[in-house]
Amino acid sequence: MPSEAPSEARFGPGQFGVGQRVLLACTGDLTALRPALEECRAAWPDAHFTLLIPAGEGGHLPGWAASVMAPGTFWTPDLLDRLRAGRFDAALILTAPGDSPHGLGYLCALAGIPVRAGVSGEFGGQTLTRWLKPARSGPGTPDPASTLLTGLFSTASCSSPERS
Repeated sequence: MPSEAPSEARFGPGQFGVGQRVLLACTGDLTALRPALEECRAAWPDAHFTLLIPAGEGGHLPGWAASVMAPGTFWTPDLLDRLRAGRFDAALILTAPGDSPHGLGYLCALAGIPVRAGVSGEFGGQTLTRWLKPARSGPGTPDPASTLLTGLFSTASCSSPERS
């Protein structure tokens, strides 16, 4: 059983401590997500991070990742069991622009991960416990991963399905 979920009121720097397990579920180009991954590491230096990445992105791993899951597809039969076995306290779903976090959010919900955060233009029901709307598109618009991390560090920006 996962340890107690982090506070629902805040999800910011220092939130995760020694022994807490965080899944960083990434879609797309891991090199493009690298700044967001490093920001997670800086914000939560004592957390135990596992990366869930597309199989082809294995050559772009940060050295601090405690473990890595790189299935050929996110819908392999054993991935749900592997996520359950990970006993994660939270999942941050870091998506490439245009990718939806709801498929991975649903998978994480099925695995029993209590806190699931992502950026999406559409409401996804209960797939995310922390849902942030993307910034309007245009020049200089931050990518979804940056929007997610900025929003998580601010209590006013986070919505939960119950409050949206």
